[in-house]
Amino acid sequence: MKVVLDTNIYISAIFWEGHPHEVIQKALRKEIEVCISVYIVKEIENVLRVKFQAGEDKIRRIISLILSFATLIETTKSVDAINLVYPTTGLLNALSHAVQNTLFPATISTCSL
Repeated sequence: MKVVLDTNIYISAIFWEGHPHEVIQKALRKEIEVCISVYIVKEIENVLRVKFQAGEDKIRRIISLILSFATLIETTKSVDAINLVYPTTGLLNALSHAVQNTLFPATISTCSL
C-alpha cells in the first residue's frame, strides 16, 4: 500500500506517540510505502525550525530518517486549496501526483497505484 502523509503526521510522530507514530513505525518496517514531495519536506523543515526551534543538525537528521523510508516524488501539478478545509496544499499536490487527480480530504490518505 502506498500512502502520502501530511506534515502534521510527521511532526506528531516525532514528538508524541499515538497513531501517527504507529504509521511511521509501519513505514520503517516496510509494511507501507510512503511517498513524500519536496514541498512537504520543506514544510516539515520549516515547522521544526519555527514552531519547535530545532537546530539545523537535528532537522537534517530527521529529514534523513524520513527519506530513508519515504520515496521522494515530483509534483507536477499545483492545487488551489483556498476553499478546502482539511488538506494542506502540500498534501494535495502530492496526492494529485500519486493518485492521478483523485483527492482524499483526510490527514492520512491511502492510494493504490
